[in-house]
Amino acid sequence: LRFARTARAAAAAAPPLETLKALTRAFGKARCVGGVYACLEAAESGGIAPDAELLQVLVDALVHAVRFVKGGVSMETLPTGGLAEVAFVGRSNVGKSSLVNMVLGRRAIAYTSKTPGKTQQYNYFAVNEGRAVGSFHLVDMPGLGFAKVAAPLRARWNAFLSEYFASRRELRMVVHLIDSQVPLQETDVSIMQMVGAAVAARSEQEGSGLAPPLDYAVVLTKADKNDGRVSSRTVDQVRRALESAGCPAATPLVPSSAKTRMGREAVWMLLREVMSEVRLEES
Repeated sequence: LRFARTARAAAAAAPPLETLKALTRAFGKARCVGGVYACLEAAESGGIAPDAELLQVLVDALVHAVRFVKGGVSMETLPTGGLAEVAFVGRSNVGKSSLVNMVLGRRAIAYTSKTPGKTQQYNYFAVNEGRAVGSFHLVDMPGLGFAKVAAPLRARWNAFLSEYFASRRELRMVVHLIDSQVPLQETDVSIMQMVGAAVAARSEQEGSGLAPPLDYAVVLTKADKNDGRVSSRTVDQVRRALESAGCPAATPLVPSSAKTRMGREAVWMLLREVMSEVRLEES
């Protein structure tokens, strides 16, 4: 109760930066997810730009353990157990694994390669495994659209991805990484179309006990190459493609950079609902 009152107070007024850091550390130590997010809200509402230390304090408060679970190559080989999943997907060489490492505050959790198309399985990482609140599976998905991949294999990957989006019960959110420095690619449009179809299918199934509703967000990578900004032309192009694909009109667009850690706190705000989900013990 004491932590709940402190969390509400933090959200109501933005304390100084050093106080925010201290509060965030305290909430993290107490494993109070709501309190950590209240501090993040306080910084945002108070116009406080998080410095590098606060960003690291935030990640340390939210991420206490990360473990590689397994790699899946089909629906039948994915983990069981019912833990909520957040999937990070994008074209090859979009900087996906680097961003996953940046978000988790780890240097080499997700494998980064200079060879596009290297990751060829759905890599599952358990975040805060065993906790009732604040635990989930982060899924680092294969880079898509690599030209040297044989057409039959690419077709199998796309079929698997489409089925995963539409029917995987554990999947709560898709985070789609798009390179902000190049024109929107056909592969990105295909991902949007799969997500749009999956969102519609899941909405029709709501209440049936099948796959729950699916959240979706777009992270625009490599924004550091344009002084931390994404051009209005790129934003307009992405918005038009989202609309054409039938994706939610309110789909968040988050500028990011794994190099400067820009967008780290915004990505964690996207994950708030998953982090706050209470996991019931299986009988």
